[in-house]
Amino acid sequence: MASFTNSIPIPSLNPSISTTSSEFLNTLSNDLSWLLDNTEDCDVILQVGQEPNIRKFYAHIALLRARSSYFRLALSKEWAKREEDGLVLFHKPNIYPEIFEEILKYIYKGTVDLDEQNGRNLLNLLTAGDELMLDQFCSYIQAFLIERKFEWLEENLVDVLRTTQNYNNCTALREHCLELIAERPASIFRSEGFVSLDKELLISLLKRDDLEMDEVEIWNYVVKWGISNTPDLLELDKEKWTEENYEALSDTLSQYIPLIRFFDISSSDFYDWVRPYDKILPKDLNEDIVRYHFKPGSIPHSIVLPPRDQGMNLDSLIIKPIHARLICGWIDGKDILGPTYVKATYDFRLLVRGTRDGFDATTFHTRCDRKGATVVVMKLEGSGEILGGYNAAYWRTGAVYIQSDKSFIFSLRDGKNLQEVRLSRVKDSSSAMYGHTSYGPHFGTADLRMYSLFNNSENCSCQQASYYKSITEQVRFAAEEYEVFQVVQK
Repeated sequence: MASFTNSIPIPSLNPSISTTSSEFLNTLSNDLSWLLDNTEDCDVILQVGQEPNIRKFYAHIALLRARSSYFRLALSKEWAKREEDGLVLFHKPNIYPEIFEEILKYIYKGTVDLDEQNGRNLLNLLTAGDELMLDQFCSYIQAFLIERKFEWLEENLVDVLRTTQNYNNCTALREHCLELIAERPASIFRSEGFVSLDKELLISLLKRDDLEMDEVEIWNYVVKWGISNTPDLLELDKEKWTEENYEALSDTLSQYIPLIRFFDISSSDFYDWVRPYDKILPKDLNEDIVRYHFKPGSIPHSIVLPPRDQGMNLDSLIIKPIHARLICGWIDGKDILGPTYVKATYDFRLLVRGTRDGFDATTFHTRCDRKGATVVVMKLEGSGEILGGYNAAYWRTGAVYIQSDKSFIFSLRDGKNLQEVRLSRVKDSSSAMYGHTSYGPHFGTADLRMYSLFNNSENCSCQQASYYKSITEQVRFAAEEYEVFQVVQK
C-alpha cells in the first residue's frame, strides 16, 4: 500500500507516548474508509461508465469537492441539481467504473495500491486522475509507471503517447517516453506502424535535439511517412509522379521539412537521398543547401537548426554521438556489437585534431600526455574506415610500454552499419600501449600505431600482437584525419 503522506513526528506531551502524525493519518484514512462503505449519509450518486458497463457509486459532495477541483466546480450549487429524493445524480460516462472505484478509494483514504495493476489500468488511472484534476495522484502514477513499469512502457511507447497527448497532468510521462524513443528511435522509425504515427507525435520527435539517428535516415523516414499519408502516392511509381503529386507530398510534409537538419547531411547523402525529392523543398531552402555543398563557407539565408547533440557534447569530424555511446559501453566493459542503445556515461573532450593541429608526434604528446584516459579515432584515406583505440591509463614518452588491462582497439568500419563493428580487447596488458617521442598513438607492440605522422602518406599500420585479434584487413595505410579525446566521467 502506497501513501502520499510523509511520516512527520509530532512532539509528544508525554515522552512515553510515541504517537506520530502518520498514526493519526492512518486512523483518519480508516475512518474515511468506513464512511465510503456506509452510504446512509451520502448525498450524491455518481453514475459512471457507458452501456453495458455502468455502475452507481454513492459518495459525499463535501468530501469530493474538498479533494478534487473538478468536483469543486461540477458539484457546486450552481451546477449540481438534486433529484426528488434529495440526492444529486451525476453522470461520468468517460471513465471506466473499475477505474473510478480505485480513484474513489484514493479520494476517501488518501492511499492507492498500484502493485496489482497492469500497465493499461495504470494508464487509465492516470488519464482519469487528470480528468478529475487530481494533481498529486497523477504525479504518483507517472512516477510508478516510470520506475516500476519501465518494461511495459518500452513495449507500449506509441500507445502511451497517443493516450496521454491531450492530458495536462501527463507531461512527465510523455517526456520520459519521448526520451526513450530518442534514445532508441529504431524501435519506432523502423517499425511497421511508423507510417501510421500521429502527426503531433512525429513533430515532437523531430523537434528533439537528442534524437539518436543519422539525419539522412530521419529524412528518409519522414519522406516514407509523407508518401504513405498522401492520397494516391503509394499506388504510383515514383518515375510517373506529376508536378501535382510532388505538390501534394510537399503539402503533407510542410510542417516537418523545417525540422530536418539538412545542413548536417553529407554531400553524398544529399545527392543520393534528398536531391530526388528536391521538388518538395521550398526553393530558397533548396538553393541554400545546394550552395552550402558546392560553395563551402557560404552563409545560408534559411534558418539553420543546431546539430542534434544526442545527449553528448561531441566535437568530432570522424565519429557521431551514436559511435561515442558505443565506445562508452566498451569502456564500461560491455562487449556490445551492434546498434543497441548505450547511455553516454562519459564526455569526450577533444585534445587534438590532425587537420587542425598537425599530425606530428610532438603535437600529439604535448596535447595528450598525462591527460588520463583517452580515446583515439582515425579515418583512413581512401576506404573511409574508422579505426581507434582506448588508452585506459595515460600517454607518456620515454620508449616505455604502458600497462593496462582495460584498453581496447576497434573498427567502426565506415561508421554507417554498427552490425559490422569490430572490438579487440588487450591480451598482453604489459604492452597495452607504447610511448615514444617518435610515435603518435601506439597500441600494443604493433596492433594500431601512427608513426612518421605526415598526412597523405602511409603513416599507420595494424598488425595483431598484444590484442586478441586484428581489427582491419589493411596492414599499412594513411590517416586522412585523426582525433584524440580525453575521457571524462559524467
